Amino acid sequence: MDIVRKAAKDLIGLGSEPHNIAGARGLAAGALYSLALARALDSSPTFPGRRREFASEIDQVLASIANGESVDQVRWLAGFHFNSALFRLAFAAERALKLLLNAPQDDTFVHVIHAAESSQAITTEEAELLHKLRCDVNLVKHNPTEWRQGQIQTLEETESLVPLVQDLISRQSRSDAA
Repeated sequence: MDIVRKAAKDLIGLGSEPHNIAGARGLAAGALYSLALARALDSSPTFPGRRREFASEIDQVLASIANGESVDQVRWLAGFHFNSALFRLAFAAERALKLLLNAPQDDTFVHVIHAAESSQAITTEEAELLHKLRCDVNLVKHNPTEWRQGQIQTLEETESLVPLVQDLISRQSRSDAA
């Protein structure tokens, strides 16, 4: 069974208390669904580094939307689902860590990662992976021209984060059950 399907199976039935763990599970479900769709498209996403090609694809996507048609730009869709998965994994990890540490909801992700590592709630390797994820999400938001020179560049690398996020959610659910 692949990573995405295994994580989905493992997240079934973890409950919904506290309310925020249901939200983290929902975000993880969205990430898993996006990864599955990106994988099913079996195409490399289009990245902003290829501006002319990217601009043309965006025009075609916008024309489809404007005409009420479904989008059939496979590489754009692959990138859309890839980005969705990346963002949702980051959001789910942040929410799960805050719950695990009982941290204020307005704490930054960086602070929460550092606090989790300092308290040994996560390992140094897990903290590094979460920082990598956070950095890539911020690059997409703030500096997309340099994004793909960043860290997470493939579906496989994104999928490698799935077990960590699933485990953070599971740890919180186990601590609530105890």
